[in-house]
Amino acid sequence: MKTKVILGFTLIFSVFIFFNACVKKDFDEPDVSYIPFDPDKVLTIADIKQLYDSNHHYYKFTDIFSVFATVTMDDKSGNIYKSAFIQDNTGGIDLYLNSSGLYQGDSIRIMLQGTIISDYSDLIQITNLDIEKNIVKIKPLVEVEPLLVTLQDIINIPYEFQSELIKLEAVQFIDGELGKTFADAQNLDSENRLLEDCYDNQVDVRTSGYADFADLVVPVGKGSMIAIASYYDGNVQLVIRSINELQLDSLRCDGTWGPIIFQGFDDGFNNWNPIS
Repeated sequence: MKTKVILGFTLIFSVFIFFNACVKKDFDEPDVSYIPFDPDKVLTIADIKQLYDSNHHYYKFTDIFSVFATVTMDDKSGNIYKSAFIQDNTGGIDLYLNSSGLYQGDSIRIMLQGTIISDYSDLIQITNLDIEKNIVKIKPLVEVEPLLVTLQDIINIPYEFQSELIKLEAVQFIDGELGKTFADAQNLDSENRLLEDCYDNQVDVRTSGYADFADLVVPVGKGSMIAIASYYDGNVQLVIRSINELQLDSLRCDGTWGPIIFQGFDDGFNNWNPIS
């Protein structure tokens, strides 16, 4: 009888130990980062661009400097690839990544040792980045308010707004772009669509053929747009994050909904959707 009691107690005690060991006591502890950090070696994005300018457009970090910023655009939509745009209160810059893994709204610290500041066709980039070795995620879902600018602003001083999240108002696609899709989704080719304001200022909107909105027809109306002010070969290019950030739903500059578009069906339905 005594033996049975002892065995029963041992079994209950063992089960208690097992389940107690499986309980996670610390629910909200963040992962410990082993990426080096020196609070006396923190730069801004403006500092990084200054290093780019003063070192003949190329600089490699050998020390553990860091920069804190927020991701303003990731590659989820397919409109950019293995890259991200980040921003702090001094400006924005493009990241060229070895893999995907950053998401819009991520507040991050980049440890800059081993990274390179250079450019791709005049777009300033931080390259040679390894997400596992260089980047610490601090907080997700941080909102960055777009800077309200005009087309004239970004045309006159493009360097000032390069890689920043901006908002334009009272803009529209030119007449010649109406009826076209943002890009060639069938052949996966990137294309430009010309955007204008009511004062004949114009810039390109660049869309990848891989973007999830590449096959959509550009809006006819006038209105607002949120985008990244990118740069290529000396020219401003706007990069759309999401089709939902285009609110071109008002009458155009001339007070109409644009010209009548004539398109035959000799080569199929083209951009039209057949409805029975």
